[in-house]
Amino acid sequence: MINTSGIPTESISISIKETQKNGMRIAALNASQYRVPASIAKAATTYAALLELGENYRWSTKIYRDGDISNGTLNGNLIIKGFGDPSLDSKSVSQIVSYIKAKGISKISGNIIIDKSYFDTCDDCSAKFDENPSSPYNAMPSALMFNENTTTIKIVKGNEIIQNIQDDSYDIINEIIPSDEPCRGRYSWPSVRIKYGDRAKVTLGGTISRSCPSISLTHLITKSHLSFYGALKEQLNSNGVNFTGSLKVKKTPNLVKEIATIYSDTIFPILGETNKKSNNLYARQIFLTIGAKRYEAPATLEKSRKALVSIFEKNGIRHATSFKLDNGSGLSRIAKVTTEGFESMLDHAYDKYQQRWLNALSIAGVDGTIKRRFPQSLSRRVWMKTGTVNGVKNIVGYVKANDGTMYTVAIIVNHRLSASRGATLENQIIIWLANGNASQFATEDTKRKEEIEVRVEETQQLRKLENYESKEQPEIFKQTSEYSNRTENLFIQVGIFDKSINRELERKIKSHGFGYKTINSELGHKVLVGPFDSKKDAINSLQKIREDIAPDAFLVQPK
Repeated sequence: MINTSGIPTESISISIKETQKNGMRIAALNASQYRVPASIAKAATTYAALLELGENYRWSTKIYRDGDISNGTLNGNLIIKGFGDPSLDSKSVSQIVSYIKAKGISKISGNIIIDKSYFDTCDDCSAKFDENPSSPYNAMPSALMFNENTTTIKIVKGNEIIQNIQDDSYDIINEIIPSDEPCRGRYSWPSVRIKYGDRAKVTLGGTISRSCPSISLTHLITKSHLSFYGALKEQLNSNGVNFTGSLKVKKTPNLVKEIATIYSDTIFPILGETNKKSNNLYARQIFLTIGAKRYEAPATLEKSRKALVSIFEKNGIRHATSFKLDNGSGLSRIAKVTTEGFESMLDHAYDKYQQRWLNALSIAGVDGTIKRRFPQSLSRRVWMKTGTVNGVKNIVGYVKANDGTMYTVAIIVNHRLSASRGATLENQIIIWLANGNASQFATEDTKRKEEIEVRVEETQQLRKLENYESKEQPEIFKQTSEYSNRTENLFIQVGIFDKSINRELERKIKSHGFGYKTINSELGHKVLVGPFDSKKDAINSLQKIREDIAPDAFLVQPK
């Protein structure tokens, strides 16, 4: 299957075995090779959370007051402290207001204080991972997350604007021209431009038919806590609780009294939402939570990276250190994993939780990202987490064969043809397992003694592609020793093409004063900027090249 896939073996990692600690190894290919995980990272994040937090864990949001209540007036501030609940939404705000009213409060004389100090995160609303910074999958985490940091704007009757929340933390510039044309083509959808800054600006344009039904636009526009504040203020006043104060963002004061606690659902539904829908924001919230729980608040990415490895090691999961996760979601190019690490983790998860864990993954024919990926005959017999970014197509999970045998499967394809040919290869292997073809290996001798491995000697060039270094990489990704003894002949790879260099890329390289050369390989024509006289010069240039020319650039050192 690999030989006919059109993808070189050095771009593929595979681990397949019977799902039990001493189960037979069916095949392993480059199982210890580090690869970009994309969203299969979420499977590791969610399982670490399950081990650390327990299956009865619920996220909380606390409501406090720092003054007395007299004649219906809270003589002080209302304080909301978030603890990272990824599911906090508009219904939660209504619940908070009902608790406030139940305390007999009809007026708040002070301010609303929002405490989001449980996570130490940047204050951007978008990760800006790609060219779509306002897309919901780019949402950044916050200890007080709200509506997944998204904002919905509705357009009715051509150009009338309705906000789902009366949020005055951003501006809307309406340049839509209403039209009497039929609602189709360019008359059915507006243009949206978002300019981020201290105060975001949303410009809506185009010509929209008055006959169009309500058009809903959901984007990352403003910061999560600002949307929460707008929703809370609106709900308070509409429910008879007078509030004329302002917003303060700071830590909870001393000597406060608790009004109520809002809880999320239990952990398994949260994990299911994360894996089945590949929810980046949920994964990032969960990742930071395990950091705070294991190493105390405030949570940081570095704490969370250490926490995941520590949790796996504590529970006896082999190759725990091979999980070099960046932010827990897989929305990263510097995260690295191995299939042998996933194999051990998945075996452990099935042994400990069995069907409950399987149900937290996407189920073939039922839900999530593999609902329609496999033939109907595999319905409810394949449980997986998928991962896809440009040049990456991965899948990890479990397959149940015709004879009832369960197999642990981890397949990672990092190649420019991953999106099409990688998916086809993965599907072929999974169908092959489900149809019982692996049973030919199941003799007593091989169960006890043998591992059937496909051994592929990796080239010096490809090893170096996996060990690049940059200033942006976190401490746990420090280079091993790949460039330590040689400083000459360093280049930065900025692209790979079937034929010649992309002209726009060539223009960018030359406009920044760099030279370049191309190298032919079995993967295509590699474009290398350089050479650089020293590692320091190369790394400094790498940062500039990633910002202005090629965001996925990395160091290489050809022979």
